[in-house]
Amino acid sequence: MSAAEASKRPPLPLVGRGRGRGLPRGSSLPTPHPAGPTDRLPSPHKGGRVWWLVATVSALLAACQSSGPQDYAEFHAAQDPVHVADRIADNVGACWIKARPAFAEYTYASELTSYANRPRVLVVPKKDPHGLPKLVIEASAGKRGTSVKLFGPLMAGPEAGTISRDVERWAGGGSGCSA
Repeated sequence: MSAAEASKRPPLPLVGRGRGRGLPRGSSLPTPHPAGPTDRLPSPHKGGRVWWLVATVSALLAACQSSGPQDYAEFHAAQDPVHVADRIADNVGACWIKARPAFAEYTYASELTSYANRPRVLVVPKKDPHGLPKLVIEASAGKRGTSVKLFGPLMAGPEAGTISRDVERWAGGGSGCSA
């Protein structure tokens, strides 16, 4: 093809958006956009920084203030960990496992002798007594006496309030079942 024939051919179409070769300054090719013209969307270059900052801070604050179920609790007791765990284990068996229908499918195991001096009471499913516990009640020596910690899936369930109140009472020296 000669140079004269090449100059008679129409120019190749420009690809993309923005100024290309041969376009006057300030003009651009129209580009279809599903949301309409993009100059109406906030951007960091057109005052959108404040909008993005507000949106980000709002999302973070909403995430921090979500009040979902709490699956952990901690109480303090004046006695040593083994006595506290023993009292809790006796009451768990009498008040929950044998008396409450919500605990009918569970059993418990008390681990009062621990090399780490952290006696525990484990609430496990009857169908799988060697599986993962659904509730762990652990007593350990702390700065203010014995620290009693509760955690596990049952602490996020409907019985969580009863569990917390009962264990707090039993850790404080009380016994017996709640009404």
